[in-house]
Amino acid sequence: MLITESQALEIRDKTHRYYVKSRLYEWGRWCRNDDLRELGYGQSVIAKMMKSSGVFIDNTKDFDVNPEAEEIDGLVCTLGESRSKQVLVLRDRYIAMRSYEIISQKRSLPLRTIKEWHANAIRWVGEKLNKNV
Repeated sequence: MLITESQALEIRDKTHRYYVKSRLYEWGRWCRNDDLRELGYGQSVIAKMMKSSGVFIDNTKDFDVNPEAEEIDGLVCTLGESRSKQVLVLRDRYIAMRSYEIISQKRSLPLRTIKEWHANAIRWVGEKLNKNV
């Protein structure tokens, strides 16, 4: 059975959204493994310095090096420069692992708004990932 061009495009779009979400889940896991997750800087040296008031402290904790998660972290930080509310939703969803309903209650915003910001953020991250390929 052959599929139509529109069906092929729909499959490609769903596959890409799944890929972007899986990258965001991996970023969230990576951030949760680090004490600096609330800064939004992942495990960069700059984040370590910021946390220690500009003094680099080399502790014995092994940092999870994950170039793919670091790429997403950079994109999320860039997104935050123009769309900080969308970044809050991404952090709530993927780092804090909150449901849409909990995010809606926490932010005192309608559920529809949270879902819309989430979809827009995923679309933006997906577009940037396409450009990096």
